[in-house]
Amino acid sequence: ASDKINEILKQEGITSAVLNLGGNVSVIGKKENHKKWQIGIQDPLEEEKLAGILSVEDCSVITSGVYQRFFEQDDKRYHHIIDSKTGRPAETGLLSVTIISKNGTMADALSTSFMVMGVEKSSDLWKKSNDFGAIFITNKKEIYITQDIADAFELEQSEYTLHIIEK
Repeated sequence: ASDKINEILKQEGITSAVLNLGGNVSVIGKKENHKKWQIGIQDPLEEEKLAGILSVEDCSVITSGVYQRFFEQDDKRYHHIIDSKTGRPAETGLLSVTIISKNGTMADALSTSFMVMGVEKSSDLWKKSNDFGAIFITNKKEIYITQDIADAFELEQSEYTLHIIEK
């Protein structure tokens, strides 16, 4: 939806906009003051805090996570991202994956897929591509970020360990 909305806005001559579709954020150009848009990446362990801030322009920032849609039963949390091999919620140690790309549809698919694949397999796929960046937040308070977007990311939580994924 965000890709289509962006297309319409650009056809109408809009050169600066931000769309927030709940976990799917898309930006056109820069802010009116010519600075990049600041997009907060939620801390999946503390709902009221940000894990970091991305400075971006002309892209989509799509996050999938296990921290908002879930239920608990017998002291176990069951989230909504299902591993098709097991039919159960994915258990990769990831709490969220954020994809940054010009293609919002692809970013949406990748963010969910990467939640199931885990950091290592997802990183291998990223290394073969040139059209997206990724941020992975784990249940061990680690943030893995691809080197292509590392300079655009500012860590907000000092208790997280930051790792750069290089090609």
